[in-house]
Amino acid sequence: MKKLIRKLIIKSEILFQFYYRYIFRPRANSIQNFLNNISKSQEIYFVQIGANDGIYNDPLYKYIRRDKWKGVLIEPQKKIFNRLRNNYKNVEGIFFLNAAIDCKSGARPLYKISFTDADWASGLSSFIREKLEDNINSGYVHRKAKES
Repeated sequence: MKKLIRKLIIKSEILFQFYYRYIFRPRANSIQNFLNNISKSQEIYFVQIGANDGIYNDPLYKYIRRDKWKGVLIEPQKKIFNRLRNNYKNVEGIFFLNAAIDCKSGARPLYKISFTDADWASGLSSFIREKLEDNINSGYVHRKAKES
């Protein structure tokens, strides 16, 4: 039920604006509370590296959309990048870059879970293979795959 309500809020601009302007109350002393307060008081410009699909586990999405932040969203995974563009298709002032950010130029492998495009899996991509292996060895990938 909670997921359905969340989807309805995200899909409807009127519900989205109403919820995030009048109902949403972040916990005191949290990063969300800080972002909520600063976002309402000034114009924000940002760069988000590893933007994923722009919604799943994204602490900025509600503010970008509600308060018309302007900025750059960077995501290296092609399928996820397409979802990102689609999720922000009606938001002005956003620029998209389908690339990975690294400390040196050139190409190198980006490791990811290949058997699913589920939201939880798309956030696990990394240049560091061991990070992905740690998620597999800890049982996290098995647990999340079983849930979905």
